[in-house]
Amino acid sequence: MSFNNISSNSIFSYFYDLKFLPTGEKIVLSKEQKMILLLIEYLLIISLFKHINNIALIIKGFLYAQILIYASYVDYRTKLIPNKIQVLILFVSFIKMNLYLSIINLFLFALPLYLSAILKNGSIGGGDIKLMGSSGFLIGFKGIEVLIFILISLILAFAINRDTYKNGIALAPYISVGCFLSYLL
Repeated sequence: MSFNNISSNSIFSYFYDLKFLPTGEKIVLSKEQKMILLLIEYLLIISLFKHINNIALIIKGFLYAQILIYASYVDYRTKLIPNKIQVLILFVSFIKMNLYLSIINLFLFALPLYLSAILKNGSIGGGDIKLMGSSGFLIGFKGIEVLIFILISLILAFAINRDTYKNGIALAPYISVGCFLSYLL
């Protein structure tokens, strides 16, 4: 089978599409951005090997981190989080998982953002809620302190971006940091 014959609905197309923004624009990084990305990747790998002893969970964490980096970049550039992000996170979630705890955390992570969006109409985007839900599914239930840790990162996001909040802020970078650190716990 050649790669030319792969249908657009296959999982390969999801990974190939990560080269592009939802607008169709190809992602092009400057040398500085590539160096920063390389440094982040290096720190992620060190963190994973330091905090996790299971190779399957290290691979899961590395793939999860790659998806979060992409989601953060796309959200920062476009203020959108494509649905393919959630599909990829759910796909990676099946590497060494506890289905029962994952389902509980899917709702537990997404609920606070969903309630915020309902109480203050339009305050939180649907992509942010779905990112939290799919991340909760991947992380599984590790205790309420994980949720508190992530919510603190979101509060910091609002505090740091208070002036630009009226125009909308990209929450994915903050959600990503909180969720990845929670994955390491």
